[in-house]
Amino acid sequence: MNKTLIAGMVAGLFALPAWAAQVPAGTKLLPEAQQIYVTNIGTEPTTIDPQLVEETAGSAIVNDLFEGLYELDNTGKIKPAGAVSYDVDKTGTVYTFKLRPEAKWSNGEPVTAADYVYGWQRA
Repeated sequence: MNKTLIAGMVAGLFALPAWAAQVPAGTKLLPEAQQIYVTNIGTEPTTIDPQLVEETAGSAIVNDLFEGLYELDNTGKIKPAGAVSYDVDKTGTVYTFKLRPEAKWSNGEPVTAADYVYGWQRA
């Protein structure tokens, strides 16, 4: 079986949770300069590299920074995060994920399938 396929499948099933806010339509937000997120992680993290992090402080930051293809909702069910859907071929061995088109990196660049593949290849 193709290693990239396996990596993609694992990424979809065991992705890091995403904590991005789901803002209801019509909600008035503060101006961008006032939208600040503050959290106490208790200690300085050793690293925030997702492939190297091992302790709680770094894990908390990584969970806030990176979004997987899927996440768990508050009832423990899998729901889309970076992906909006997926298809499985008739052999059950090829998964095709459709990514959320509006997903962007902090610099405004779009998130691509190659970004997910790179993350798993690097790991």
